Amino acid sequence: MEAKRPAAVTALGWIFIAVGALMVVSATFGLFASAIMMRAVPQREIPPFPKEAGWAGVVFTLVFRYFGVLAAAQIAAGVFTIVTAASFLKLKAWARTTLELLNWMELAYLIGFAILWVTVWISMSAEIPHETAQGALFPSGLFGAFGAFGAVMGVVGILVYAVPTGIVIWLLRGRTVRGAMLPTRGAPPPGAA
Repeated sequence: MEAKRPAAVTALGWIFIAVGALMVVSATFGLFASAIMMRAVPQREIPPFPKEAGWAGVVFTLVFRYFGVLAAAQIAAGVFTIVTAASFLKLKAWARTTLELLNWMELAYLIGFAILWVTVWISMSAEIPHETAQGALFPSGLFGAFGAFGAVMGVVGILVYAVPTGIVIWLLRGRTVRGAMLPTRGAPPPGAA
């Protein structure tokens, strides 16, 4: 008798398939866009960020320099997510574990990106001369608030992604989803003594 698939498993499975497809599509468009931009740039070397940007500048320089590799990795991750989600819909226990691991990795990435964003925003806004910052847009005394506002908005933006990721982890670890997964091979069937 085939195991009945709970609605939570169906919803999560199709969400992961959609996310995987979006990863593939966005990375593919990114590759096309970067190929067009690289044709427009007379030299293929991406200039490094100024030394004042510190480690954040190094990270951004590496992202720009290896964008093609990162986009290819995103395409591979998207395809892997789709294949794993299809197995999750078939109630394979390994797929649930894999999707949970992927979401923990995403949460770690989001936290790291939030730290990078706050550091870059504050350091770069501090580099702008206060005379330039003053005026109608940044009246005297408000420029420090501009730096803090940008940092807070970055964190809030990351939370928009981190909260749903946390909810998905909670659902994947929940009794309904765990209970729906098929037992591993060799394990005794439910109810066996």
